[in-house]
Amino acid sequence: MWGQPVELVRRVVDLSYLADSDAEKAHNFLDFSPVGGIDVLKLNLGDNSQFDCYLASIPATYLVQIYSAYGTRLIEKNVRAYLGNKKANKGIESTIKEAPETFVALNNGLVMVAEDVETSAGKLKKLKNFQIVNGGQTTATLYYTYKAAERMKKKDEGKRIKDNFAKIQVPLKIVRIKKSTLESDGFDFAAQIPIAANTQNAIKASDLSASVKYYQEFEKISRELTTSNGDYWFFERARGSYKAEEDKFIGQRKGKNIFRTKYPKEKMFDKTDLAVSALCWDLKPMSACKGAQLAFLEFNEGVKERIPDVKEVKELICKWLIFSTLERRLKEENRKNPRTIVNYSIYLFSKKYGNRIEWSEIWSLQKVPEEILYPLTELAKKLDQTIRRNMGNEMINMFARKDQCLELVDRAEISLDHPFETSRYIR
Repeated sequence: MWGQPVELVRRVVDLSYLADSDAEKAHNFLDFSPVGGIDVLKLNLGDNSQFDCYLASIPATYLVQIYSAYGTRLIEKNVRAYLGNKKANKGIESTIKEAPETFVALNNGLVMVAEDVETSAGKLKKLKNFQIVNGGQTTATLYYTYKAAERMKKKDEGKRIKDNFAKIQVPLKIVRIKKSTLESDGFDFAAQIPIAANTQNAIKASDLSASVKYYQEFEKISRELTTSNGDYWFFERARGSYKAEEDKFIGQRKGKNIFRTKYPKEKMFDKTDLAVSALCWDLKPMSACKGAQLAFLEFNEGVKERIPDVKEVKELICKWLIFSTLERRLKEENRKNPRTIVNYSIYLFSKKYGNRIEWSEIWSLQKVPEEILYPLTELAKKLDQTIRRNMGNEMINMFARKDQCLELVDRAEISLDHPFETSRYIR
């Protein structure tokens, strides 16, 4: 009851107790037995259930240490990575700072999936092959709030906030999915949990496909492809993952600079970027003009059952490179609604030369050669004039979604022969 004395117990727990030394993936175990385990309740779901379910609460200090060890790998099955100081996350931070004892009541907590759960006498001892599939915002907010408190110039205030963590219990639901359920009939049960459970921040259509194998493999391959510049492309499979990875180096200027050098911001792109660009190269500009989320849904239907290889990843990155560079050039020239014009310019270019481009040469160069960019820009300008002369009183981005616009572009007498035909990047 309120007003009654509460006994608070603080334990110092070595990080090795909580996480296996191999932190490359959050696919090992958490060991709570050195501190006696944590209270847990196993629900009676019957023998025919597809999973076992456990309810517990986990000390916030544990979560900070776990996230420190695993980073975004711990929440890679979330539909999004840490989204920063959004409204819901501000509320979490406020509770940490001002009312830590109420956290367990006010926060929805975490959902973890695990391959195995070891309990004894009502205590959770170990989790094997675990992942946080819902509650990534809570976990990351706890971590970043703690780290911010460590760096506060007002040491007393920083200490007060850090001390609050000993008072915070985070609700925890653990789902041990039986192996027969995981991939039965192609249905990834674990992937559905964050979709169904996540309500704190608005979810976009592209967020719901973060766990699709195509994007997981695309991310893996792209992060391993060293460019001729010695850096790497960063494919953002989960929204906000670039910032989440960067923020791991808060207070570490050298570490942050190393990350930015390895993964330059201009080489970061996400699933909707990939989708819009790919649709235009696949001669579907009207679909691309419907907006990022609708474009993604169409693109996703074509790839969700496939696994990309290195050649495909390189080619799609090069396609995005040309697409985004052309868009940036038009923005620099103050063109209005450049995305619409880029969509149709890439469509026309791909229609004639898409199968003749030397993608390996573009990949080696890691930029769009001026002998392609300049005529593409001139093509875009002519196309812009043609569309605007014929769209009447409609907005260009709405007119671009109509068959009338596609027919207009196909009829437009815009020559593509020179200088593309003489370019060494086109067969």
